[in-house]
Amino acid sequence: MSKRIPPLDLSWLVLESPDTPMHVGGLLTFALPDDAPADFLQRIATRLRAERRFEAPWNLQVSRSLRDKLMPRWVEEKDVDLDHHFRHVALPAPGGELELGNLVSELHSRPLDLRRPLWELHLIEGLAPNRFAVYLKIHHSLIDGVSVMRLLMDMLSDNPDDTAITPIWTVPATAPAPAGRRNALPSVSGVVRATTGLVDAFTRPLRDDTLVAPYSSPRSSLSAPMNAQRRFTTTRAPLADLKAAAAASGGTVNDIVLWLCATALRGYLHETDKLPTRSLTAAVPVNLRDDADFSVGTNIGHLLTNLATDETDPKQRLEKIIASTRAAKNHMEAMPREARYPYTLAATSSIALGQLTKLDGLVPPMFSLVVSNVPGPKHSKYLAGAKLEAVYPISLLMRGGALNITVVTVDGVMNFGFVGARDALPHLQRLGTHLDEAVTELPQLTTGRMEASHDARQETRPRAYR
Repeated sequence: MSKRIPPLDLSWLVLESPDTPMHVGGLLTFALPDDAPADFLQRIATRLRAERRFEAPWNLQVSRSLRDKLMPRWVEEKDVDLDHHFRHVALPAPGGELELGNLVSELHSRPLDLRRPLWELHLIEGLAPNRFAVYLKIHHSLIDGVSVMRLLMDMLSDNPDDTAITPIWTVPATAPAPAGRRNALPSVSGVVRATTGLVDAFTRPLRDDTLVAPYSSPRSSLSAPMNAQRRFTTTRAPLADLKAAAAASGGTVNDIVLWLCATALRGYLHETDKLPTRSLTAAVPVNLRDDADFSVGTNIGHLLTNLATDETDPKQRLEKIIASTRAAKNHMEAMPREARYPYTLAATSSIALGQLTKLDGLVPPMFSLVVSNVPGPKHSKYLAGAKLEAVYPISLLMRGGALNITVVTVDGVMNFGFVGARDALPHLQRLGTHLDEAVTELPQLTTGRMEASHDARQETRPRAYR
């Protein structure tokens, strides 16, 4: 099999650099079954290694043929080296969240080998208490976050008594037709709708001050220079608390997620004396696929929203976030479908230019960070009888964007994954601590007077993290 790489997917390969590897990933944690033998994970590793059948995209690599240099193709690798792509490793003692975060930070900092199929899977044992983890990374040219989640869940079972194991490299991508339609030649009427839609999309922020205009974000430590080293940290929040706050405020769960992120960022940057006077902004990815489209690849757009980090009052901050996200959604929905994919390409072209030329510091950042909410499993999931406890998405970083926050909900708990540039954002675990504090404020936010804001707490907290 050989096929041209679509333009948006190809862009992730073009943008790859030693300082900004273009892979995404996911960290899954599991509870060992009560009756698990001592060699439970060794048995899983042995069974995984025994399966040498590879489906696309797990057997795809970039063609190294000279004729494909200008228009690269995906080609099938007939002899995939499984020992390179699948690793069985153990955490150092005491095997806590710190050790797991350090290991995943190191693994996620390493670029993939572009001469091979672009993925790795790590089975991680020794996670206390009585748990283990699976870390996957795969190049963004092959897949986006929604697709990663679907393929990971296809590897698992709904039945706790099912001891069968489905290696992820045997899980094929399905329904390639929609991706093909995406690249089909448009009709004349489609071109007209796309053109008028693009003009309206880029000029509407000039007519509507509730919309966030691209490049209106302030410079901050989130837009600082970076190298390849990453820091990864996590936290969790009960989904019921977010739903209750959304219902009480008239917003959505995504609005509450943005408020939590904004409040945590305000506290984190205030603590380090790096809080900008103007509000930070977020790009919120949205899936542009039809409901029946289960193809892999990348097919996403972005809503630009105001995080109101310049607002001292928590309730006013939430109200501004809700108003901003509603305006952004209306903006996207008013855009003709034919214009949404070209709009994404055009809107992010300057980011790509800065990435390629390393001149990203000459213009303000298009947005401050990306905040994504990726759909998680609707039911409990198991791997050979081990229950899935949590899923933490791990995204990529580009020049001018030193932080990414992605969330996934599993069994009524929302899991937050924070990926930050190590030098630009030191002590990233403090961001998770601030988000935990913001979660405790949710009942007061919507039902009563706030007892103490993040700003008030910072005045009495030792400035040990400056």
